[in-house]
Amino acid sequence: QDTIINWLSPINFFLQQADIAQMRAKGTGGWLLKHPLFKQWESGSGRRLWCHGIHIAGKTVLVLMVVNHLSTAGKNDKNIGVTCIYLNHKEADQQPPPKLLAGLWRSLYLTLCPSLEGVLK
Repeated sequence: QDTIINWLSPINFFLQQADIAQMRAKGTGGWLLKHPLFKQWESGSGRRLWCHGIHIAGKTVLVLMVVNHLSTAGKNDKNIGVTCIYLNHKEADQQPPPKLLAGLWRSLYLTLCPSLEGVLK
């Protein structure tokens, strides 16, 4: 199973999420999940949630918090999958759109279909 998934997509956003989670200082960023604009976006009334700031401002950590929040909120519904692309300007040549889309597929597949048994048969 791992061999097939790694062949289809070498990009593993779960590993990137784990690295980002280690960077987060405990207790930081909780304000975002309580912010009225976030609540509006989460309820479906906002079309997009735009987070901008200078390099190393903590945007990636905030995105991780949102992804974790949405994943937790939807974990009991097997039809909901939450994933995110983490871009790194230092690795731009290794992140062409087809590889990024394959990475999204990988994340969603592993979240929604933890076993490849049916596919392999």
